Amino acid sequence: GAPPLPPVLIGAGQAYPADILVNLGSSVPEGIENYGRVIECIDADPSRRDAGRRRFVVYRDRGFPPDTLKIGS
Repeated sequence: GAPPLPPVLIGAGQAYPADILVNLGSSVPEGIENYGRVIECIDADPSRRDAGRRRFVVYRDRGFPPDTLKIGS
């Protein structure tokens, strides 16, 4: 079988099954179905915020229940 995954995996371009995906990219990653949850940090910049909202819709449509947490003021 495949070797066990390390506790922390940083990479791009390949999907590995895991509980959490922290998306630091500007698009919806391939293979998000391999993850239990997707986390994104989106700042107040209008263009990044709008892109984040578009990804949010994709995540929701693919079965990831949306939840937001506003940090700071």
